[in-house]
Amino acid sequence: MTSRRKNQIIQLLLDSDQYIPAQILAAKLKVSEKTIYRDIKEIETMIHSDKPLIEKVSSKGYRINYSIFLKEKHKFSFIESNSISEVDRRDQILLELLYKTPKPTSISKLAEKFYISNSSIVNDLKCIEKELKKYELILEKTSNGTFIFGTEKNIRKMLVSMTQRYLPFESKWILKPENDKVNDENIHLFLKRFSNEDIRFIQKIMNIIENRLEFDLENPYYINLFSHLLILIKRVKEGAFINEDSSIEKTTINLEMMKIALEVIQQIEKYLQEKFIFNEVEYIYMYLCSAGGQTYRVQKDNKKTEQTLVGNMVDQLIISIKKKLSIDLSKNAELRKQLIQHFNPLLKRVMYEVQVRNKLLEDIENEFGDLFKSIKSIMKGICLEYQLPRIIDDEIGYIVLYIQNAIEKEEQSKKVLIVCSTGIGTSHLLKTRVAKFFPKWTIVDVISAKEVKKYESNHSIDIVISTVKIESLKFKTVIVSSLFNEKDKEVVLNELSK
Repeated sequence: MTSRRKNQIIQLLLDSDQYIPAQILAAKLKVSEKTIYRDIKEIETMIHSDKPLIEKVSSKGYRINYSIFLKEKHKFSFIESNSISEVDRRDQILLELLYKTPKPTSISKLAEKFYISNSSIVNDLKCIEKELKKYELILEKTSNGTFIFGTEKNIRKMLVSMTQRYLPFESKWILKPENDKVNDENIHLFLKRFSNEDIRFIQKIMNIIENRLEFDLENPYYINLFSHLLILIKRVKEGAFINEDSSIEKTTINLEMMKIALEVIQQIEKYLQEKFIFNEVEYIYMYLCSAGGQTYRVQKDNKKTEQTLVGNMVDQLIISIKKKLSIDLSKNAELRKQLIQHFNPLLKRVMYEVQVRNKLLEDIENEFGDLFKSIKSIMKGICLEYQLPRIIDDEIGYIVLYIQNAIEKEEQSKKVLIVCSTGIGTSHLLKTRVAKFFPKWTIVDVISAKEVKKYESNHSIDIVISTVKIESLKFKTVIVSSLFNEKDKEVVLNELSK
């Protein structure tokens, strides 16, 4: 019987259909590479075969020989046919079909690979068909085998979405995540589906792209393009191909972006020793243009520049927020600039149907549910007016983060004057309550109604919160209760938004 660690090595290799380097195995099991070499050597002594159970390729790593394993698996009794869940197995089968399409795959080969019966594979395929419908794809079953049928664009959408399930995203409320690109610490997550050699190559390509663009790609755009290029290489190796008409209007092509896309394809062709049709260049071009920092041109009206369209959309969003939510962000120049910068590539993604995955979406909906629903409704109306395709929830989530950030900043930077009937007694309670509801506000002073006039020349005060009516005061003023409750808070915020 094998030791626990040797069993783990076998299991890790079974879970991947790619070569795994010794350094990755060592890192996962928290042992040295020498220990991995020794364990693999000892595993081979248990096998009665002319061929090795664990194949080794220099510079790539180790991989299980499935045919040998099937003959010798009784020696590894810890491995059950259900060592992965049904859901995970179906995901793996679906990915297998997506990568290979339009090449057919036989049910018997799938059954052999996942150590289950043909009937179990048939049941899995029924569940997979339901998932495919979400992307307008269908499962074709012929005498030659089973494959996925649909548009190349939808196949790629599903592949990118499924591939990114393995990727790490930091769950922080930040608009510009800097630390979650693909690096040595999280690269092993990709190794479940891709080879170490391919991953390292794409990292070099991404560096070339950022150098040519002269700006760093941020997530999720970096991960989106990284995933696309990695999937491209895997599909070419699987013998998959595309053959669709161009979807880009030649009059709108950004020559600089197309030049970078051509350079990327040339590098990949050299790496794979394979020639691509022009459509593949266009897919990379679309991802580049959807990644930020680009100019979006609208053909509907040649007199309307991109900046006019985007500026109008952003202004309409801000105006609608004021009407719908009574929150005035019209004087926030920083927010307007941020939204314009975000909307430029957003419109490219909408037009090219390039989807980004927002792993914060569920948290955003839970934390800022009302704001999310309002922004979604507003953007739906804006898209209808400008005859644009619907913006998906993942994109709405990113817009919500910009708006929420601006709202919280507005709430943070206020200077308030508190007025009570006498300036003592209830004033202390009111001051405490206001500070509790608005902890980042500055309370300039707590005074009586008689002392108000001495502050009339103070232009830095944003609002006066008072328990009594004050005559002819030039500041924004609200009347609240001495206990200052949630209703009073809303009154204050509504007054500030006017």
